[in-house]
Parts: sequence; structure tokens; C-alpha cells
Amino acid sequence: AGSVGQALGLAAAVGLAEEFLFRGVLEGAARASRGLGARLAPLATAAAFATVHWNARAWLGLLLLSLVLSQAKRAASGALDLPAGLHAGLVAAHFLLDASGAYQPLPAAAWLVGTRAGGAPFGPGR
Repeated sequence: AGSVGQALGLAAAVGLAEEFLFRGVLEGAARASRGLGARLAPLATAAAFATVHWNARAWLGLLLLSLVLSQAKRAASGALDLPAGLHAGLVAAHFLLDASGAYQPLPAAAWLVGTRAGGAPFGPGR
């Protein structure tokens, strides 16, 4: 039960904080800038999101995740509740699967989830 509580606490904190920072502050500022505008703002935000997670092997997957979260914000009429909830759910699942050792990705999935040395999932930079 402690792992579930930890997963939920971590998920809520990370989901809310990262969505506020990336979809709220950074994407909002990028949309307001004359150089980027509404079309390129999600891509610039996604590149920043993927880069700050420090996992080169999962960079493309993180970029795609960020673009999905930007679309979720757009679908929610600009509110952050939907992307924060999706992000929190992903973090909780990630934490619980990693803690249980139950998840073993296929080698082809490394670009999406990253790996540790030795091939274990969810490498450095989580």
C-alpha cells in the first residue's frame, strides 16, 4: 500500500507541477511570442519537455508525449486539468510498474521508454 500511496503522491505532484510549467507557463509564453505563435509553440514546448527529462534514448517518445499533452490542453479549451490528469496517470503507472519489476519492454520500445544499463526499463532521467 505504501507504493501505491507514493505513486499517487508523486503522480499528483509531478503531473500538476510539470503541466503548470510546460503547458501553462512555457507554452503560453511561446504562443504569445511573435516568433513562434500558436502553431510552433507546442513543438517548442515539447522539445524543452523532452530535453529536461535527461533521457536521450526516450527523447522522441517524450517529445510525442508532450505533443499529446498539448493537444489534451487544447481539447480542454486551454484548461490544464486534462493534461495534468493524463500526466499524473502516466507517472503513477510508470512508478508502480518500475517498482514491481513487472514491466519488461520489447527492445524496439527503448526509443519510447528508455532503458537503464543492462536493459531494464525506465532509465536515468525519469
